[in-house]
Amino acid sequence: AGAGTTIYYSINGAAAQVYTEPITINGPTIVRAFARKSGYADSWTAKATYTVADVKPTLKTPTLSVVAGEVNWGTTLTISADNFATLHYSINGGAEQSIIGSITLTLKEDTHIIAYSTCDGYTNSASAEATYTVVYPTLDAPIFSQESGTVMVGTEINISTTNGATIVYTINGGMNNLAANNADVTITGDMTIVAYAQCEGYTNSSCVTHTYTVSYPKLNAPTFSVAASAVVQGTQVTISGQKGDTLYYSTNGGNSWVRSLGMATVTIREACTISAYLTRKDYLNS
Repeated sequence: AGAGTTIYYSINGAAAQVYTEPITINGPTIVRAFARKSGYADSWTAKATYTVADVKPTLKTPTLSVVAGEVNWGTTLTISADNFATLHYSINGGAEQSIIGSITLTLKEDTHIIAYSTCDGYTNSASAEATYTVVYPTLDAPIFSQESGTVMVGTEINISTTNGATIVYTINGGMNNLAANNADVTITGDMTIVAYAQCEGYTNSSCVTHTYTVSYPKLNAPTFSVAASAVVQGTQVTISGQKGDTLYYSTNGGNSWVRSLGMATVTIREACTISAYLTRKDYLNS
């Protein structure tokens, strides 16, 4: 309006009042207004009708922490909506479930996700949708502490793996043995060990085969307390080995061998030739 002009308005047929600030529309409203200036006739009355639209803000589409596509078994997926909103989701076309804010899922099979969010006073969000194909990585083959070959009897072979896997192994084609992470096998004879690793969520490793041939150490010859020589009749000769040895001896080439644990004493009463050797489990005779 020009200088000196006053605008009068009324709302929904109420008494006219001077316009001084914007009018707030809170519902269906009819506004009438005219201008007045001293020395002039009042202007024509202008009329405007307002209808308030039911406009609500729209919630954000839920977010998925993992991009759709191939994922490793056991991948963690978080579906998130606004903190105040209710998240609705379904898995593989199953029943719809709901939770406030967010949910974390572990993917152990091929999975199709549909999710949206709702909240009073808001328009429902658009749906988020993703398909995940679960893949199973292959475990590393078990590691043997010693390569195939000739080993001393009693050698310990350690078989190890990673990822918390279980070692499955056989000895000489026997029954399966299971061990978590590590297995120790004592070589007691010629052995062929076959092993592989298995773990939930992984493809079994390849099989590893190691073959061991046992080598037995040879015992030292027994010792005589008196060296071969001319001796006085009645001399006592002690024949001995190490602790754990079994001693066999004979005199003058006889075929009858006397057995003794560890040591024996022979009394010389006439010219005599003593033959002796030692034995022990897992050793070659002296």
